[in-house]
Amino acid sequence: MAPPVALIAHVSNSGHGTRVRLTAEARRAQIVHSAIEVIAEEGYGAATFARIARYAGLASSGLISYHFAEKADLMRAVVTAVFGTAYDAIRPRMDAQHSPSAVLREFILASVEFYAAHPHAIAALTAVRGNLRRPDGRPEFGPEIHEPELAELAGYLHDAQRAGEMVAFDTRVVAVSLRAALDGAALEMSRPGHPDPAHYGRELVRLFGAATGRQTEETCPP
Repeated sequence: MAPPVALIAHVSNSGHGTRVRLTAEARRAQIVHSAIEVIAEEGYGAATFARIARYAGLASSGLISYHFAEKADLMRAVVTAVFGTAYDAIRPRMDAQHSPSAVLREFILASVEFYAAHPHAIAALTAVRGNLRRPDGRPEFGPEIHEPELAELAGYLHDAQRAGEMVAFDTRVVAVSLRAALDGAALEMSRPGHPDPAHYGRELVRLFGAATGRQTEETCPP
């Protein structure tokens, strides 16, 4: 899965034929894409500059060092690329909806479909998040990486409540639970012979619809 950037090339002609030289932006995209594939296929530890250069067909790992000072820089770019590609795939489908509950439904469906369509990207993202550490040993990408998304989900849930589309509940609890369910879906979609993503997405929509929709209140005994 290539990151969301066009591979633009400068083409020049010489007596020896056509020579294609990628722009700096396109070269970075090529390197990030190759890093994703190496991590997904061989693991985080195998993703050395030398191995990524061979996968990309580069003459030297120095071409990677020119764009990324160290492995950590490249791994951060991998995370940025995967999140960016997911955003480009999912956000337009959310924006096309006309009610808060419909936006949330499409977020679930589009997310699961993205996981199924890009298993290498998800595998690479999971590996980087599990292995990349700060100098003090803490994860480079901890749970806080989802905070902007959780805040947005809670906002949609709150809007759905105000519109009468959902009952009263703690929007933070439901947002966190939905994020956890989607993380589980990402793992399921990475398995060989994974469930049909459309079916899986619909079942998640059904689950969270039951949890957040209007329910008949039962009279509790005194």
